[in-house]
Amino acid sequence: WHSRWARGQVKRLLAGTVVVGLAVAGIVWAQPPKAQLSVLCSNNVESCLAVAEAFEKQTGITVHTVRLPTSEALGRIRVSADQPEFDVWLGGPAESYVEAAGEDLLSPIGDLPAVKKLPHSLRDANGYWAGVYGGILSFCVNTELVSQVPETWEDLLSSDYEDEILMSSPLLSGTASTMLWVQYSRLGGTEGMVAYMKSLERNLQGYLDSGTAVARNVGRGNAAVGISFAPYCQAERAAGAPVELAYPEDGTGYEVGAVGLLAGSDNVQAGREFVNFAVSPEGQVASTSQVPQSYTTMALSPNLIDELEVLPVPVLGGDVSQAAQVRAQLITVWATEVRNGTY
Repeated sequence: WHSRWARGQVKRLLAGTVVVGLAVAGIVWAQPPKAQLSVLCSNNVESCLAVAEAFEKQTGITVHTVRLPTSEALGRIRVSADQPEFDVWLGGPAESYVEAAGEDLLSPIGDLPAVKKLPHSLRDANGYWAGVYGGILSFCVNTELVSQVPETWEDLLSSDYEDEILMSSPLLSGTASTMLWVQYSRLGGTEGMVAYMKSLERNLQGYLDSGTAVARNVGRGNAAVGISFAPYCQAERAAGAPVELAYPEDGTGYEVGAVGLLAGSDNVQAGREFVNFAVSPEGQVASTSQVPQSYTTMALSPNLIDELEVLPVPVLGGDVSQAAQVRAQLITVWATEVRNGTY
């Protein structure tokens, strides 16, 4: 588990100033204070912790944060529905929140000021989730390892990229589930998506656990091409990596990362305050200070809506509700027909 208290204890131990009691078994650690709010994080943990710490500083409400990938998080929420473990779910694609709302696992977040200011396409019409970050799917290319930057999805099937491409796993990563949705939309259904992903496997070096890790490895020269969200690649370039960002000319898609209040929470008011803060400009700035992502609020620039309006390639697929209808199915099909049950 992650918390500011734990990091503080470690720092005090290293400084030699931790006060401990003596016991037969050895050192007795002081117990951490009980958090007032429990947050399940499916974004990168650095961003979740940054939001939690900024929220604590502003409100005085203590936050306990646990990180799980989106699919695992949804499974955890399902099995603990009778005795909820968490108050808020932060991060992960909005399609998963649509699934959760359909199973009565979320509570409406209510009429929150920051949420009301979001574009309608970046929040749930029934008030079950709100967008806190976004990203447009792209190619992240190490220009020291390739002579030509790929321009289309079909280019990635060239033998020139054999064992040189990285992507994240749809079982773990919202980046990869967006990738499946793009191929489903581009190729007219499940059959086309499966055929493309099988062909792509010939050139894949492997699957990682996140789009962030994909861009980082391309930046370090461990692969020539990565399929990742644009902000992650742009961050590598800003840090000096020899990478170039490219949007596939045959179309791409985007993710809306969400936040929602979990059903059965005993801390509804504190949870609503946290959701409002996470969506607010202050919360989004805290989050992106750790790992770059596109803003969802129009109060900040550049934001996802502005980026989509000037995108030089077609935007594939429909809105979040349409993608949510097939997301779980596409992941299952990928696991059984492309990977044959292996990871």
